[in-house]
Amino acid sequence: MTLGDQSVFEAVVAACGLPAGWQKRLIHAFGNSAQIDTLLTRLSSPQPVAGLSAEIEALLSSGDDATLIAHLDETMEATGYSTNASRSPKEIAARLKEKRALEKTALDGRTLAVLREFLSLNMPFADAPAALFQFAEKSGLTLDGALSRFDARVAALGNAGVDAKALTYRAAFGRPLDYYTGMVFEIVIEGSSAVLAGGGRFDRLMTLLGAKERIPAVGFALWLDRMEQALAKPKGEAAQ
Repeated sequence: MTLGDQSVFEAVVAACGLPAGWQKRLIHAFGNSAQIDTLLTRLSSPQPVAGLSAEIEALLSSGDDATLIAHLDETMEATGYSTNASRSPKEIAARLKEKRALEKTALDGRTLAVLREFLSLNMPFADAPAALFQFAEKSGLTLDGALSRFDARVAALGNAGVDAKALTYRAAFGRPLDYYTGMVFEIVIEGSSAVLAGGGRFDRLMTLLGAKERIPAVGFALWLDRMEQALAKPKGEAAQ
């Protein structure tokens, strides 16, 4: 059983002082190691926004938002795109400006090293609270609220009779779905990548479905066919 915590990762990203757009990108990618690594590589060596016309580039550089929006409006009308567009010229202009600003963002080597160090944490779940507090102190990040809540979760599991030493904590582990907000988990047979059960805390789910207020929620999924296959195998074959 492997556990991670979306809220701790979000707290680390926020404490590192990343722009809101980059925080959103990293949080959205949490749980996808390859995508996270790609984003961190881009942060270490920013690339210019590609595919924009010279006229759009000039308007973005000028800072003349009104002319940029008017140009986009005219172009959309001329191409017939305006009738099918999900975004208005004003929204598109704002997105282009945000994207340009994000692509110019470059983090210093120390901050990137801090993020990579956090994502490399991997240990028995029982040791995770102390390791996270030590990480925060060493890196100079203020994570008190998130780490206190994490510590309380570990304690609650221990009080419920769960052997925290038998579980694994990976700081980079997440379930790549937008609605997760807290502790997440997956269960596999040792030596196999097939997930038998997985879930966690997802306080964002109800608002994504239309709720006007944030509603606490927790849940999990079971793959009964995989469990049946695992139980049907002799012990010596279970990990194959």
